[in-house]
Amino acid sequence: TIARASSISSVTSSVSVNGTNEVTVSITRAASSFTHTVVFSFGSYSKTTTGVGTSTSYAIPTSWLNAIPNATSGTAKVTVTTYSGNTKVGSAVSKNFTLTVPSTVVPTISAVTLSEGVAGLAAQFGGYVQTKSKLSVKITAAGALSSTIKTYKTVVQGVTFTGASITSGVLMHSGTSTVTITVTDSRGRTASTTRSITVIPY
Repeated sequence: TIARASSISSVTSSVSVNGTNEVTVSITRAASSFTHTVVFSFGSYSKTTTGVGTSTSYAIPTSWLNAIPNATSGTAKVTVTTYSGNTKVGSAVSKNFTLTVPSTVVPTISAVTLSEGVAGLAAQFGGYVQTKSKLSVKITAAGALSSTIKTYKTVVQGVTFTGASITSGVLMHSGTSTVTITVTDSRGRTASTTRSITVIPY
């Protein structure tokens, strides 16, 4: 009998990483007594399982997505080493598979602060005044699983401003106005929220 290393007959091609979806590897072995050490790896993360027969599965933890803060997918690897008893047989074999970031992994906007951008007006009129007031907006946001916030966009009365802290131009329209805030992270994922302000006619 010639001892031959086992081969990987199949591996799940793509897994959306939500902590429960599994990647499964199937192994073809030359002898029924052979066992295997299976290593799933991605970036600095890995999971080792010993004593595997012909297949094993692993639910990739969401923490592994920390390895791709700037992408929505990445290439992972499964490596199979064959053993006859305690003796290694041949060379290890490996195959790649894809990990994807679920659409539910998005940045978060934790706080939006709106205030009068022109000194003295809030105390004098108790509200925003048409053609006089400016809107000051401060945004607090964070990425998800190591992503970072790349852009901030605020739309005030149809005009777009960028940055985590902005002061709009003069508010031209009276009545209720909707302020829309959108952030985009390093994966290209977005989160949005809205606030309303009331502008007093001048």
